[in-house]
Amino acid sequence: MSRIKGASAVWLVRYGRRGLLGVLVALSLLMPSLALAEMLTGTFLGKDTGREVAFQHQGQPHNDWAGVLKFKLDDGPDVSVFCIQINVRVSTGDRYRSDGPVLALPNGCQIRYLLDKYPAATVGGDADEAAARQLAIWVFSDNVDPMTIQDVKIRDRTNALVNEARLGACPLRRTAAPDLRLDPATTSSAAGQPVAYTVQAGALDAGQTLSASVAGPAVLTDASGAGSGQRQNVTLDGQGQANFWVTGTGAGQVTVRVDLSYRLEAGTVFSQLDDNAPSQRLVMAESRVLANSATAQVAIAAGAPPPSPAPPQPTDRPSRPPKPATTPAPPEQSTEQPTAISGEQATAIPTPASVIPGAAPEAGGQLIPVSQSAPAAAAGGAAQPLPISLPNTATSDAPLGWVIVTGVVLLSLGAWLLRRRITR
Repeated sequence: MSRIKGASAVWLVRYGRRGLLGVLVALSLLMPSLALAEMLTGTFLGKDTGREVAFQHQGQPHNDWAGVLKFKLDDGPDVSVFCIQINVRVSTGDRYRSDGPVLALPNGCQIRYLLDKYPAATVGGDADEAAARQLAIWVFSDNVDPMTIQDVKIRDRTNALVNEARLGACPLRRTAAPDLRLDPATTSSAAGQPVAYTVQAGALDAGQTLSASVAGPAVLTDASGAGSGQRQNVTLDGQGQANFWVTGTGAGQVTVRVDLSYRLEAGTVFSQLDDNAPSQRLVMAESRVLANSATAQVAIAAGAPPPSPAPPQPTDRPSRPPKPATTPAPPEQSTEQPTAISGEQATAIPTPASVIPGAAPEAGGQLIPVSQSAPAAAAGGAAQPLPISLPNTATSDAPLGWVIVTGVVLLSLGAWLLRRRITR
């Protein structure tokens, strides 16, 4: 990192205010895309096309492999890269993250020119050409002196590339993935009710066409719910934004997805993913067409149930009365129930299984036979109902005498008290 800062200071002194102003302009142009950039991650795979080259760097002799390297994007294709940090080792399996455009680095315009004009795909298996392109990039990223390259063929080709890049214009290309956003991310709705979605990409994608699709019981429609199909193309407006609608066709979970293809130009810088594990910076050496996607979820509930059918109207046809249910006839038994004698009246009680029908207990505990014959039928032929209670025939009139005696005593006592009060 200190070597990069030193190179930056030398560059500022050499080119003065005009160079600083150019860097600021380039960064200001890149700010919108950087703000909407999505970080890419990947893994370094190893060497592709190149060879060992002897040269000097900062007065020290080097015999390093130079050429095109291989890099694997997570959830993406393999891409070609070059090294841009000569004094830091890189090993197969090192993990990386995207770290902005190469234009943000010292001499970034010259490096970007070489990548734009001489992409890795045009090496064609030529190890010398691949090594010369890597060394030309090291001239701008790490201040390698091309005149110290020992191989004459590679030295001449490297000098030609360096001189061309110094005179070339600074190209501005896309070097970051768009930050594709779909809103709302999660929501719920009822079947038949349209849900409005907004997809946002960015100004760099204005006018581009993306693909919208749904998976589940839903279709893509307009605002009124008209339309059909589960996939359609949507065009982004001047601000990189578009709207579409999703209408549920039944209850269930629906996944809404948008896919946007974009061209990631050469010049994307990849830095170490783990700050505690230093690894040489890489720069994407060719342009590739990639795709970015965003998804959202919507829970569709069933629509309102249909109205229940009207009940059948009654007709003029007379209906038959329901047939009475037949019940088994009770076993024959006496029409008179046993009576329990208690106090001044007797009440009917159920007959215990151990008591002989037609007998009632008297006060002393003996059974008193009760007539088994039914009362005579009334004049109309209907049987007379049994009385609820029967007169007390099992006791004497003693309780009535005691009542009379008690009344006489109370009257006498009242008269005596009355006379005593009058005397006083």
